[in-house]
Amino acid sequence: NGAVNPAFDEMSPQRKNKQTKRFAKYIVEFFAMALETGYVWFITKDINDLKIAEYGLKDKIAAYHPATEALDPVRQTPILFLVGISGAGKNTVLQRLMALHPQEYRHIVSHTTRKPRENHGVMERDGVNYHFVDLPTIDRMLDEQAFIESKTYADNVYGTSIAEIKKAQTEGKIALGDLTVDGADEYAEFDLNVKNVFLLPPSYEVWQERLLARYEGNVHQHDLYKRTKTALAE
Repeated sequence: NGAVNPAFDEMSPQRKNKQTKRFAKYIVEFFAMALETGYVWFITKDINDLKIAEYGLKDKIAAYHPATEALDPVRQTPILFLVGISGAGKNTVLQRLMALHPQEYRHIVSHTTRKPRENHGVMERDGVNYHFVDLPTIDRMLDEQAFIESKTYADNVYGTSIAEIKKAQTEGKIALGDLTVDGADEYAEFDLNVKNVFLLPPSYEVWQERLLARYEGNVHQHDLYKRTKTALAE
């Protein structure tokens, strides 16, 4: 079309028809080759990744560092993080701890740009499982230095706000949350009162079953592929 080839609109109807048939032939040959070789081909760019790039957030997140004075009250709060790959069981353990010891722990509700999903038959709720926000909100919070840390994971942005930690401090409780491996590394730089518990699935097969049960039908297969690839690297 004209967006791909500006000269297309200026062609004669006969020329357009010829070009369209030629392009269709290439598409058929492309997918025939994919089927023959058994390879999976990804021919689209993830829209979330494009949006993050559009807002210039990748560089901003990479260079992000909270204000020193903002970390002072946070250093007085004991923090426990469940750290692991996607599907390690972080959320299950977190919910169990909160159910057994609600007087000791305060759940840190992180911010994310991903959409709510269904977990174990229950749809996630804003402000309970995550603060589900858009990219302009993340951009503003980064400018305000509202996060302790912020990372991109599977083309979505995640962040832990200083305000969430302060809530635990006010209540005199242990701040309890979950993190990716990269996020845990970030906290180690800030000299905070943090304990990390690293979780792994019992086996590769069980992990794959968990991912399929969680994401199949809820996310694009390309997103599942990226989460699996990221988890293996971690």
